[in-house]
Amino acid sequence: MITNNYNLEIIGHRGCRAYLPENSIPAVEHAILAGVDYVDIDVNLTQDHVLIAYHDNIINPDIIC
Repeated sequence: MITNNYNLEIIGHRGCRAYLPENSIPAVEHAILAGVDYVDIDVNLTQDHVLIAYHDNIINPDIIC
């Protein structure tokens, strides 16, 4: 659990990417359970107009979970 004694807003960057694959549901759930105030995820639009949670403009299959 995050201790926040300084009135800071704690943001889970791409979920909790230090521990789980970024932009994944498990990473977001972990960040929420850790006590973050906000979670940010990256959203991109594919060529066929589907929204996906992914950081880069080019999909790298080596980092997809």
